[in-house]
Amino acid sequence: MNTISNIIARLKEYINQHDKIFGWIVVPLILFFLTTFVFNNIMKYFGKVEITNESFINVPKTVNGEELRNDNTNVLENYVQAKLVIENNKFESTIHKLILKNVTVEPYQYVDLVIQNGFNNDTQIVDFYRFNNGTQQSNSKEYKVDIKYHNSIDNSTSIIKSGSIDGKPLMGGDIESIFKIDLSDSKIKKHFDDTIPDYKQDIKITIYSDHEESQIVIPYLSSEGKFIRNLGSNGGPLDKPIVPVLELVEPYKQDYNFIIDQNLVEGKNYFKLNILVDKASLITYDIALIDDKGKTIVRTRQKDPIQIRFPQYKLLSPYKDDIYHYMKINKLNESNISEVKFRQPNLVNNIDKTKKEYNSSYNPKDTKVFNSQSLKQHTRGVKPQYELNKATEI
Repeated sequence: MNTISNIIARLKEYINQHDKIFGWIVVPLILFFLTTFVFNNIMKYFGKVEITNESFINVPKTVNGEELRNDNTNVLENYVQAKLVIENNKFESTIHKLILKNVTVEPYQYVDLVIQNGFNNDTQIVDFYRFNNGTQQSNSKEYKVDIKYHNSIDNSTSIIKSGSIDGKPLMGGDIESIFKIDLSDSKIKKHFDDTIPDYKQDIKITIYSDHEESQIVIPYLSSEGKFIRNLGSNGGPLDKPIVPVLELVEPYKQDYNFIIDQNLVEGKNYFKLNILVDKASLITYDIALIDDKGKTIVRTRQKDPIQIRFPQYKLLSPYKDDIYHYMKINKLNESNISEVKFRQPNLVNNIDKTKKEYNSSYNPKDTKVFNSQSLKQHTRGVKPQYELNKATEI
């Protein structure tokens, strides 16, 4: 007790001796920090939470944690990821629930012309097929054709043949043979030298327009005097997604709820939501975040409709030859979606194939599958992609 009394006495003596310094410097500093503290808390009390940015991409495909390259990131189709940036200028809180209200799904009409090719090592024939993978009839179109010789020893290139071909109007799902060439033809073979080592020469055939392009490169095996194309194997299965999924299947509902139970930290937060459709759609909705007391944290409207394509055909081959194999196996020069459904229904797109493609086992009826406790049990240390935090990068 005497010790404490001594300390207090010495402190008073020190203050009395340095009263000017204490009054001029220490007191203003204390007042400054107190004022700042009070001001910041008042600002947080009257602050707000805003969704400052919303962007959309195709759901990334990952194998063993590595993201696969997407050839066309500007076109949304089948399975889309919404990425939200949430700015919290209030105190830290908990987001208990995500609610999507007033969800509207309208038909989306578009043209999607695609060209695929393939090569038969035995017959030495290259085929190109053009098809409309969209929902709206296309116009007729002219395409350029370039056939080139390449020598990798001296890196020389020469044009074997060039020209143009016409593509006819196609309804959604229509397929046509657009170009065929026999590489055993002497007019082609005369450009190749059998004295040059194997695989040092190749032929490149390109068909293109302003918006479509299909190309094939086939090496020449000099020792056998023929062209050979060897394709590798497919990659491994995709990782299972661990992001809440808005599954839009007819009959469509207007409201969808997801249990989140995540902290909303001060400053920037990031959130992801996957959208799975069963047809080409224009989608709008109101999005609301609800706290653990049932109060709305923030609500906003998706103003511009999200344009999500739903291709007629499910094209999964890494070599982009799904339609080629269908046409060759069935010995067809033209076809349509009705015939494909009859001859090879596994080529026709549907929502279940998208789930299988993405290795997704999500059950849309289970709204609590995405709380933090269940994720700890199922992911064993894998960081939830839907988690709201400061560290995740958009």
